[in-house]
Amino acid sequence: MARTQADRTAVTRRQILDCAAEAFARDGYAGTSLNEVIARSELTKGAFYFHFPAKEELALAVIDDLRDQWTSAVSHAGDGDAPALEQAQRMAALVVEAYSRNRRLRAIGRLVPELVVARPDLAAQLQATLFLWIDRIEAVVRRGQQEDTIRDDLGARQIAETIFGAFNGVEEYSELVTRGEDLARRVDTLMRLLGTGMTATQPSEGRAHK
Repeated sequence: MARTQADRTAVTRRQILDCAAEAFARDGYAGTSLNEVIARSELTKGAFYFHFPAKEELALAVIDDLRDQWTSAVSHAGDGDAPALEQAQRMAALVVEAYSRNRRLRAIGRLVPELVVARPDLAAQLQATLFLWIDRIEAVVRRGQQEDTIRDDLGARQIAETIFGAFNGVEEYSELVTRGEDLARRVDTLMRLLGTGMTATQPSEGRAHK
C-alpha cells in the first residue's frame, strides 16, 4: 500500500526528532546546531524547516516526544501491591532499563535545565516533565511511610526530590566516565545507600507526613 502524504510527514517528523534527540543528549541545547541535525537527518533544509523553523521549537518538541516515550517505558513503575521499598527497587530497575535501551532519553535531563535558564517564562511547563517522575517517587515514599517501612521525620516530597536529584547526579557521572555503561551498577549502589537512609528504624508514633 502506497504511503499517504500524512504517512510521509509523520515519518519525516519522526526522523528529525530522533536525530535531534541524539544530538541534544550528547551536546545539550547550546552545543547542538540545526545544521548538524539537518545533516544527520539527511533531509534538505527546506524539508527540515517546514517541520521545525527554529531550534527552540525543535527542542520543545523533543522534550514532549521523549516525555511520552519515558511515560510509556515506565508506566507501571510504582503500580501494584508490593511493599513500598520493593517497588522503589523496581522503579530504579525500570529507569536503568529505559535509559540503557534508549539513550535519547538522556536529552530530557540536558534540555530542561538549559531551556529553563534561557526561557524562564516556560519554566513551569518544562519542569512539569521532571515533576511527573518526582510525583511517582513521592507516592511510593508516602505509602512506605504509611507502612512504617520508610522514615517519616522527613516529608515524602522532600525525600522524593532528593532521590530524583541523586539519580540525576549518578546518571551524569556515569555518562561522563563510561558513557553510561556502568549506570546499573552505580544505581544499585545508590539504592543500597538510600535504602539504609530511608528505612524506618522502628514504628513511628504521631506521624507528621509532609
